[in-house]
Amino acid sequence: MSTESDREQSAREKFTQSSDVLAEYGSWSNDERLIAEILRPLAAVRQDALCLDIAGGGGVVAERGGAIAGRWAVLDLALSIAKARGPTVIAADVEFLPFSNDTFDFVCERSMLRYFDQAASFREVRRVMQQDGLFVVAEKVLGDYDGPAEEWFRRVEAIRNPLKGPVQRTVVLGPALRSAGFEVQASIELR
Repeated sequence: MSTESDREQSAREKFTQSSDVLAEYGSWSNDERLIAEILRPLAAVRQDALCLDIAGGGGVVAERGGAIAGRWAVLDLALSIAKARGPTVIAADVEFLPFSNDTFDFVCERSMLRYFDQAASFREVRRVMQQDGLFVVAEKVLGDYDGPAEEWFRRVEAIRNPLKGPVQRTVVLGPALRSAGFEVQASIELR
């Protein structure tokens, strides 16, 4: 049976070895529409809010979010991926967040859930988030692909990044979030 530190070390090694490829693959996370949707709820938090960008990579969301509200930290599994300028950068596993309970007012993540145990990740985010905090989930989802198109899309995603788990449908994320104690306020699919 693997321990927490064994799993964390194994995952960290995989990410560190692949950081250049993953950074290139993650360029979709700089999409202007996506960033605008992630940051839209930030207008509802107080100016001195504590904000966390999980799987934040280059820190673009934290940098832009800082102009709206809050003090930001960027978390990624490997420092070689987390190249944020300005915000605090932390290398850590989302399943074992190195923060106290009820710390953050706003948490966002992009393209992270398929790398980790989703239920464990949600539990950790819930733990470090204030009771009335906001959590924005930005994930590639299957959308309305079905039949042969669904199989093709799943194969393409598996080839593009074999470290990730399978693509899921939006309708699966809502119940998973609710079971972790989150209230789902909106579901938006960008195409």
